Amino acid sequence: MIAGIEKACENTMEYIDCHCHLAENYFYKHIKEFIQEWNEKGIKQIGAMATNGKTAKRTIELATTFPETIVAGIGRHPWGAHKTTEEELLKFEEWISKPEVKIIGEVGLDHYFIREPEKWEKQCEVFRFFLDMAEKYQKPLMIHSTGAEKEIFELLETRKLKTNV
Repeated sequence: MIAGIEKACENTMEYIDCHCHLAENYFYKHIKEFIQEWNEKGIKQIGAMATNGKTAKRTIELATTFPETIVAGIGRHPWGAHKTTEEELLKFEEWISKPEVKIIGEVGLDHYFIREPEKWEKQCEVFRFFLDMAEKYQKPLMIHSTGAEKEIFELLETRKLKTNV
């Protein structure tokens, strides 16, 4: 049982969790049990955000297996964005283009934990790539931002995003 969920779900309201990392090992190994428990407690949909290539594959698999419950978000978390290769970006676009992928995320900028200039520049480059994907495929973004709010808003203002962010 997830701590605190029982009290929060005592009424008959239905809930949506818009940001989980279900492809991480703990959730992934026990996903059927979690989905059953969440449904019993009124949580009807879960936004599953990928943070890298490994979790992207798993997230798509989960959304395909549980389409009524899991909504897939595919992206590269800013903490690892500096490690992203051009080949990986092409793979991310392939995944994002899939109809079962509804959200681009978790993506963004983190200037609190990532301070080295070369890593920051790569992080910005990768975030701009995902902004391009949001424009191209008209999918909403799930944005991570720590210490980079000004930069995030400046980048968003330069875009013609027709979807929610």
